[in-house]
Amino acid sequence: MWSSQGSVILMLCVILIMENKRRGMFFGAKAPLSKRVMDFARSYHGYLFAWATVYTFWFHPMVNTAGHLVGFAYMFFLLLQGSLFLTRIHVNKWWMLTQEVMVLFHGTTVALLQGSGLWTMFAFGFGGMFVISQMHGLGWSKTVRWLVGLGYIAAALGVYNFKGWGALNEVIRIPIIEYLVAFLLAGLIALGIWLADRFSKPAAVSPSESAQ
Repeated sequence: MWSSQGSVILMLCVILIMENKRRGMFFGAKAPLSKRVMDFARSYHGYLFAWATVYTFWFHPMVNTAGHLVGFAYMFFLLLQGSLFLTRIHVNKWWMLTQEVMVLFHGTTVALLQGSGLWTMFAFGFGGMFVISQMHGLGWSKTVRWLVGLGYIAAALGVYNFKGWGALNEVIRIPIIEYLVAFLLAGLIALGIWLADRFSKPAAVSPSESAQ
């Protein structure tokens, strides 16, 4: 079950790499990723995403609860997105945003129905991803983005005022994991490109061999 959840997290991290050029990584600012790394992620993400969605669907618990039904809806959206490549809707900013933020509602609902106090980690963790990265690709004005960000901070302060300030670190757990994995993946892609360049170069030909 953890590996199936991890496959979706991996997919979300690759999206961060792909979208870095369009919306930036941190509050609209672009992370220093090379164009070749981002282009590689865009060119080959379909293979990874197809595996992640099918693998998650295969291991998803067949439980008739509201939270798990939201999870099935989320997976069906992802499977539908995979069938819409080379269409305009596939790159529609609102539809793409849906593929990212559905995990917030799924994770939060499941945790709430299970009586887990970790619902705040999912709500404010994935909500933080929206404030830090995702909303900056929607074309909203700076005023609107400030209002959303301040609303998020006010909501977090209000909730943790009752839950206890000792649990406030929940807010940063998911963002830290996603950004660390995204940069690790970007590094692995960059290493793969470097190795491919190094070993694909034709061997040097000596003057005597060229004369023959």
